[in-house]
Amino acid sequence: MAKKTGGVLVLGKNYEPTKIFEDNNNQHIDIMPGCNAQIYLHEQIKTELMMGVELRSGHGKYGLISTSPIIFSDENGQFVHVTNSNPNSIRLHSRDRFAQIFFYAEDYGSGVVLNNPEDVKNAARIISPKLKTLESYVLFKVSDLVLKPKQNFGTIDMRMKYSIDEVFEKNELDKEYILKQNVHHVVKLDPYIEIPKNMGILLLRSIPYKMKSSFNFEEMFKMQFNQRLKAGWGDSGFKGNLTAHPYMWGDYVIKKGEPFALGLIYLFSSDAARSYGSDGLNSNHQNTKGNTLSA
Repeated sequence: MAKKTGGVLVLGKNYEPTKIFEDNNNQHIDIMPGCNAQIYLHEQIKTELMMGVELRSGHGKYGLISTSPIIFSDENGQFVHVTNSNPNSIRLHSRDRFAQIFFYAEDYGSGVVLNNPEDVKNAARIISPKLKTLESYVLFKVSDLVLKPKQNFGTIDMRMKYSIDEVFEKNELDKEYILKQNVHHVVKLDPYIEIPKNMGILLLRSIPYKMKSSFNFEEMFKMQFNQRLKAGWGDSGFKGNLTAHPYMWGDYVIKKGEPFALGLIYLFSSDAARSYGSDGLNSNHQNTKGNTLSA
């Protein structure tokens, strides 16, 4: 369920309040590099269920990251806490869609997370014959492209469309690449996938404890402490290469073909009414291949 920007409390680098924007139409909000913000939901949700959140892939691509997978509440309502990890300001617009909300229900009448290894294998084969599995998870590996935001580009407006070459430095990955500490990157993942309209993939922020023994120490350390992976959600109907948006706590060397992210497969009881690629959804990354950026 996509949700729109409501009011915004912009915070400084040390979390001090700097500016308040009311929930009004026709205004923009600039979040400076390294600064934080509490983005209140325009549509406040009445539910007793725990809710999770992932920002839309375009926001993550440019370096706006949610600092927690859950939705917070205070006297002003429900909000998502975000940080701008881009060296340039990011401009949001009131009432624009910016996040996808997940409900953690006890009754999974509308869908389930696949946790039986055989079911996961069967679903993975449908998504891609090259998609590997580890127990109840699917495994994505580093592909051939890493992007880093350009310095001094100026304000990145989330209503504008930019080419990759305008806002990113492209690094084609033949062997290895160093992800610098506290620098936003976009890492293309393999394999190319085609998600059916009755499935979705949620990429995890770190590896589950029970999976640590499946990787060597170096792989486990990078995946476990890459706590700002922000790879997000693979939509029903999406076709292409997913991307991860790491913001590392230290300098790490990544290599083409090494494990980088685990995902959960969601199986729904029916096809999505408006799957990725449907008319009117501005699905800009559909059918992307090769050295091009995807979701």
